Amino acid sequence: MDIPYLIEHPEALDDSTLHQLSKLVEEYPYYHAARLLLVQNAHKLQHESYEEELRKAAILLPNRRPLFDLAKAHEYAITQKPARKPEPPAKDRMAALIDGFLNQHKESDQSSHRMPTADPSADYMSYLFQQEAIAATVAVQYGAEAPPPLENPNDRTQSLIEQFMSVPPKERINLSEPDATQDRANIASTSLHEDFVAEGCYSESLAKICIQQGRYERAIAILTQIHLNNPRKSAYFADQIRFLRKLAINNKYKS
Repeated sequence: MDIPYLIEHPEALDDSTLHQLSKLVEEYPYYHAARLLLVQNAHKLQHESYEEELRKAAILLPNRRPLFDLAKAHEYAITQKPARKPEPPAKDRMAALIDGFLNQHKESDQSSHRMPTADPSADYMSYLFQQEAIAATVAVQYGAEAPPPLENPNDRTQSLIEQFMSVPPKERINLSEPDATQDRANIASTSLHEDFVAEGCYSESLAKICIQQGRYERAIAILTQIHLNNPRKSAYFADQIRFLRKLAINNKYKS
């Protein structure tokens, strides 16, 4: 019989080969290839001699690994899981895309209703008005007493502001004209400031005018005086003064 052929083609094992292999093993008990084929043949046919031939082969064969693969390998088979999850059906994927778009649209609508935050470095006056509106809204929501408005000047204050604003810009700050023009502007500004000191009419309107002109030190002095006269809003004015000091320092470095 052709042993190499049976090794390459185990499907050729049948009853006739089982009988031939049994005789061959009886004649040559240490013929390892023939004994292994005999065990495989008996296992394929589920022959009653399978258990006995398996025990004999386990004693006589130098390597038991082929016997284990033949008898027990199916019990230890490892099923490999797919590395990637299967893609959802087209309908589920489309529904997920629609849900994501609707959620994103809803978030954008909610964000569009929010009050835009003013940039204090670009427009400090808008920042002050926005802080006042937020404080008033929070006070109304929680039933607390609303803080006093930022600006409540009397007639004297308003007239002084209008007088200050009536001064032409060239006479307020003009570095290109002779010193006489600068002296006139300084005298006008000093006299106006003295009027404010005499009347005690410091207000945030004057501070805002100084901020517009880039006179941060004067604005800090005005807010400090308002801070002393209005201790209920100490934290509010302290934040403004702290921010103006940073602006003043940056302005010095730029100049």
